[in-house]
Amino acid sequence: MRVALVLSTLLFLWPGALRAQGVSDAEVLPQGVGAFLIQPGITYGNGALERFGRGWQTRRESLIADYNGIDLSEVIAGDGASTITTYLGDLGKTGFEGRQTSVAFNFMAAFGMTDRLTLVGVLPFMHVDYQLDAYLTPGPMQSRYRVKDANLITCPGGNLDLGDPNQLINEVLIPPDPMRPRPPFNISDLNQLLASPCLGYNAPVSRFDQVGGVTHGYGDHRYSGFRDLILGAKYQFFHGRHFNLAGLSYVVLPTGSPDDPDDLFDPAFGDGQTDVALLAAITVPLGDFRFAMSAGYEYQFGDKIERRLNSLTFDDELETQLARGEISHADLLTNRLDDGTLIPVVTAYDKAEVTRKLGDNIYVYSYVSYSVFEWLWVGASLNFLHHFRDEVLEIGPRPENTAPYLTEAQVRADVEARIASGELSEAKREEELKAGLANTAERRKAAYGWRTVRGNLVGGLSVGVNTVPMFLRDEFPLPLILSVSISRNLAGQNLDTPDAVQAQIVIPFAIGDVLDPGSVAYDGEEGAHLPWP
Repeated sequence: MRVALVLSTLLFLWPGALRAQGVSDAEVLPQGVGAFLIQPGITYGNGALERFGRGWQTRRESLIADYNGIDLSEVIAGDGASTITTYLGDLGKTGFEGRQTSVAFNFMAAFGMTDRLTLVGVLPFMHVDYQLDAYLTPGPMQSRYRVKDANLITCPGGNLDLGDPNQLINEVLIPPDPMRPRPPFNISDLNQLLASPCLGYNAPVSRFDQVGGVTHGYGDHRYSGFRDLILGAKYQFFHGRHFNLAGLSYVVLPTGSPDDPDDLFDPAFGDGQTDVALLAAITVPLGDFRFAMSAGYEYQFGDKIERRLNSLTFDDELETQLARGEISHADLLTNRLDDGTLIPVVTAYDKAEVTRKLGDNIYVYSYVSYSVFEWLWVGASLNFLHHFRDEVLEIGPRPENTAPYLTEAQVRADVEARIASGELSEAKREEELKAGLANTAERRKAAYGWRTVRGNLVGGLSVGVNTVPMFLRDEFPLPLILSVSISRNLAGQNLDTPDAVQAQIVIPFAIGDVLDPGSVAYDGEEGAHLPWP
């Protein structure tokens, strides 16, 4: 998905291709021509905090729709929430309100090595400022249990099931004291639990206040850094009178830092993997109009990285069928994976170095521009992305010699052995299988790919000014290309929707004698002589 940076920065500069958006067209720089580009951009509106949900759609929803406006027991226990409520009372309905401002600067350099081959480098920088307002709206039977001092919640070996009310009462909570009434369970309790040694997250909020009788927690989060470095090359196979054809390849190097698994808000400045892509492009000039299109495939190499391994729950009917052997675990995790409910909060002992493979990407880009005057153009773009499912292939050792997750076969064998030995009654078989199968290595791996089949359709409009022709005629003092563009996510699935406004400042330069492709015959015609490398 980082190829979106290339889309807006591979801008090739000779008069025949001044309006080309490099990754979507077949234009190249002549030999000896280069450019420096600075591209500032900022997100606008609510798009940065919204997403397209499951299944292709145009309707947007909150980025945290899975965990916002629902009972906290559902967040921490999934489909086992009713048990928590029965034992502890209401934990409150989650409320998360946020504001995010993202500012990006893309720095690019491009140079024509030959009249057919152009090389490009892109180094993006990003700053993100996020303000959070979190609260728990009390229910009619709001729990009077409170969370212990964070330092007392340790759960050695990660032996804590947040869906088990007995464990919560014994290891996490302080029971109500009729002689010393305390405020009900609120957002400060959740913040304390998250920051405990057991869970090991950075505290998401840092200050509290009462608003309408409800405790609100506020947090400010700021992140800055360079993103992954992009190196690209475009080769023009055919320079024709009616169309141009080119091939484009780029590599994305993991110079940006991945998100911190202990920080619930840390944005990823990189994904930690090396990516390579290959695209084919065509440009068709039609008088003052110019149409360009490209399509290609991006392959993401696997890597090893420390991640938190979330879990999944399914509705009780599916979990019961699985325990009885009426459906297989493989079938459930392959065909019904996205029907599950992700458990987003896990212990610090659920971190491990994993071997993973992020999904590959398919891209289709299109762009049309119109020359209003020699120095002014307008354009429109429509771009498509499909991202295949992410995978965890292997789970490495867990912290502090914590035991590895059991496989499905091991869980079933353990239950059978305990029944055979008399330790477990036959009547408890189904209950124990449901508990064990909800925490297998297979399920932890599968949870990493939950709803990661993504895609979007993004539309954009742009307007630009080009002083290069006037500069070449000594009618303007500087050779500049200036443009402003706006983009909006039109449709998609499982992907956030950061609408953006971007500006571009391009400063071209030339080294030695430069050949204007428009001054020579086209490929296939007499006199054609653009050299092949």
